[in-house]
Amino acid sequence: SFSFDKPAKLGLVCFHTLKNPSFPEYVFRLGSGVMSLDVHPQLCHLVAVGMYDGSVAVLDVRRPAAEQPSFQCAVRDKHTDPVWQVRWQKEDSEARLNFFSVSSDGQVACWTILKIHLERKEVVTVRLLGTDATQAARGAGGGNAAPTTQP
Repeated sequence: SFSFDKPAKLGLVCFHTLKNPSFPEYVFRLGSGVMSLDVHPQLCHLVAVGMYDGSVAVLDVRRPAAEQPSFQCAVRDKHTDPVWQVRWQKEDSEARLNFFSVSSDGQVACWTILKIHLERKEVVTVRLLGTDATQAARGAGGGNAAPTTQP
């Protein structure tokens, strides 16, 4: 069984075909355990991946020989906790591909694919409120978490 106390040092994303379902056609090796992935709805060769160490990557299955992520976030830009979900979005106003990631660090980030790297923009941060603030929020009809935005 998997233990979250001992994170995987390496992660794999394997793609199988119906022609040979018992052996993967493509294997991508990643630097951390894979927690989530999403296939682009129109460009099905692009796969966004969220990992246990908080990083995200984009795989291009048209380039199986490389077996490396086509784009990966910089260490300074990654989440501080595991990425539980990634989801592709419609292209932005400049026709650039982008996706969102959600992490247990409370951050929702938007990642835009640029020519050679991923650019991160924080969308919202959700923080747990303290005891006194929690009571005040519940009295006002709120829950125990409050979204905040970072400048």
